[in-house]
Amino acid sequence: MENFKKYLGDGAYAEFDGYYIVLTTSDGITVTNRICLEKEVFKTLVEYEKMIKKVIAEQISTKKSKG
Repeated sequence: MENFKKYLGDGAYAEFDGYYIVLTTSDGITVTNRICLEKEVFKTLVEYEKMIKKVIAEQISTKKSKG
């Protein structure tokens, strides 16, 4: 299987192992943390991102209308 490992920034990596999306952190030498996300958990994380974007957009809109 092709390696889908991607550096996300801040020492964090994402990789797909064929079943899980695996999030890891690394100090450059060894993996220091590992979280395996099932499909449904990843979907929930994506929904969370959408909610955060909406909240931020609303806050920006509110500040613009007051300013």
